[in-house]
Amino acid sequence: MTGVAALLLIPLLAACAAGPGHVAARSPSAGRVTGKFLLEGGPLGPGGTQPTARPIPGLIQFSSARRRVSVRVGSSGIFQVSLPPGRYAVKGYSPYVSQAGGNGTEIPCSQPISVRITADQIARITVTCVVP
Repeated sequence: MTGVAALLLIPLLAACAAGPGHVAARSPSAGRVTGKFLLEGGPLGPGGTQPTARPIPGLIQFSSARRRVSVRVGSSGIFQVSLPPGRYAVKGYSPYVSQAGGNGTEIPCSQPISVRITADQIARITVTCVVP
C-alpha cells in the first residue's frame, strides 16, 4: 500500500518542483456545442402549406485546421459535443437527403455555417438541410 501511495505522490511532487512563479502547462479547457439538426422544406402539405422544420437523424461534422470531429445524431435531431477552443466549419449529412458530388463522394445537405468554441462555454447552433 505504501508503494502505491509513493507512486501516486511522485507526479504531484514533480509538478510542485517547477518552482515559485511557474505554472505547469495544461491543455486548454474544452468548450461545448449543443444543437439541433433540422430538415426544412419538402413537398407541400394539405392546402399548399409549407411543412415546418423538423428534426432529422444523420451526422454532424466539425472541422478546423487541426482536427475533424463527427457526431452521430438520432431521430430527435439533438446533438452535443465537447471541442477544444477554436473556429470550426460545420457540415450536416443525412441519409434522408443524400447528395453525391461529381466524383461520387457524399456532399453535405446543410447550409454552410461556422461556430467559435470558447473554453468552458456552451455554443448553441442549428444545422439545417433545406430541400425543395
